[in-house]
Amino acid sequence: MKPLLFIDFHGTLSNDYFWSSQSRDIRQKIEEFLFTTPNLATRDWMKGVYSSEEVNQMIAEKFGLEPEVLWKTFVEDCKKISVSPELLGLIADVRNKYTVILITDNMDCFPRFTVPFIGLTKHFDHIAVSSEEKILKNEKEGEWFRRLVKKFNSEMSRSILIDNSKSVCRLFDSLGGRAFLVTDEQSTAYWLLKVHTMV
Repeated sequence: MKPLLFIDFHGTLSNDYFWSSQSRDIRQKIEEFLFTTPNLATRDWMKGVYSSEEVNQMIAEKFGLEPEVLWKTFVEDCKKISVSPELLGLIADVRNKYTVILITDNMDCFPRFTVPFIGLTKHFDHIAVSSEEKILKNEKEGEWFRRLVKKFNSEMSRSILIDNSKSVCRLFDSLGGRAFLVTDEQSTAYWLLKVHTMV
């Protein structure tokens, strides 16, 4: 069996955001409401407790926005999220040597709108999304990673993670895998080129 290569999505493969077509003022308010201040609703959204429809309704009510317009633009913006052809090409190269798994703490809109619209299933052996699995990467001492290693009949000691989260990388290392942290100096492309030479 080929070793597993886990790759994160936001901040690792793409830096695009939800509600990107909203005015800067509205987008900042939404991002502050959901992502800057501690917000259990956001965590629950990523675990599938809330749907994207429910979260957009919350936002519309909080900021006095038209719900139908907000929802329509949200869906269109989800479809605009992209991954560079360079990174997709590098992923294609490493799939000869690794079983490549996209693993992301993400909302239900990701598999519903982003994945099919940009055809991500063609580029990965498996796509794992927290809103479908009902668990986040850093929960329960890395249970999600251990689950996937078992599912693919592999070993953690042969598994690699590319992620922009320091805490997730530390956790993965503690499980016995090898994590590569994405930074401005060491990009996702840098690590993909590195792992290509490791097997």
